Amino acid sequence: MKIGLIDPALYSDEVTSPNIGDQVISRAVHRELRLIFGESTDIAAIPSHQYPNRHSLKVLEDADYVFVGGSNLLWFRWLFPASWKIGPLGLIHYRNLILLGVGWGAYNIKANIYGRWLCGVILSKNYHHSVRDSFTHRIVEHELRVPKVINTACPTMWCLTDGLIGSIHRHKGDECIFSLTDYSKNPQLDGQLIRDLTDCYAGRLLFWPQGDGDLEYCKSLGYTGRVIDRSLSSLLHLLSSGTQFDYVGTRLHAGILCLEHCIRTLIVSIDNRAQEIADDTGLPIVGRGDRASLLKWIDGDIGNGIRLPIGEIERWRVQFRKIAPTATTSINTP
Repeated sequence: MKIGLIDPALYSDEVTSPNIGDQVISRAVHRELRLIFGESTDIAAIPSHQYPNRHSLKVLEDADYVFVGGSNLLWFRWLFPASWKIGPLGLIHYRNLILLGVGWGAYNIKANIYGRWLCGVILSKNYHHSVRDSFTHRIVEHELRVPKVINTACPTMWCLTDGLIGSIHRHKGDECIFSLTDYSKNPQLDGQLIRDLTDCYAGRLLFWPQGDGDLEYCKSLGYTGRVIDRSLSSLLHLLSSGTQFDYVGTRLHAGILCLEHCIRTLIVSIDNRAQEIADDTGLPIVGRGDRASLLKWIDGDIGNGIRLPIGEIERWRVQFRKIAPTATTSINTP
């Protein structure tokens, strides 16, 4: 079995995304595809941020199935495309694509006739498509008119079982990992966040720069403390160290990764992604600038509660079992 993956973690055939959050998504997508199709499945990834080239087209030609793996890819315009660059070759060669945890771009972006026509051309009509939140689901079903679409939440969350979430400590941790977002700056509120975290954790802070401009922005706000190397492996190593960390920050997928590693987590919501996912799943978030709720969470006995759409996740997975019979018993339903 050969699987093609249109991967948001790739900006080109040689360059990965400058946002490591895309790598967190890609990691989860690969995990879920291997759970369904087996560990030995050949997954060939091509960039979502680059127009398809000869190599990409060869991957599509050789693949038995092609998935679109997460991120804010579902908004379309003919000129100056955003995250997902399709282009003329994509229009010709993209067929029967299957969505896995894909989301809409932003509240201020509207669906259009081109997007509706495009989805009718390139998306599979035989399989249910997975989107990450109710907001995206409404747009894809009613405005883009994709008939088979289900809200499964983001695949980065599918491993967040009740047992895992229940094992997360409820009281303030010994140290705090925090994050900021370079493309959504608010020096007043972000500076206050740093000061509050410094006070609450007695300076025991570590900053993780998920985006390539995050560290420069953080330093511009006066932060001179410890910094985690800007790589996914560095964060994963730290999360597995056994230290009782908390996580507070504006980076959504850093927070979800921390939850996966039983880290007490509060995501500071700065856009529609965190808010929409939280509305559906109970993902722990606080509004940017809601200082009272932030301080209450830090010092309070507040547990995390995640409501995964287990039935919808299983509904998406099960449609592939008839073509991946060896993997049917290896799927771990959350």
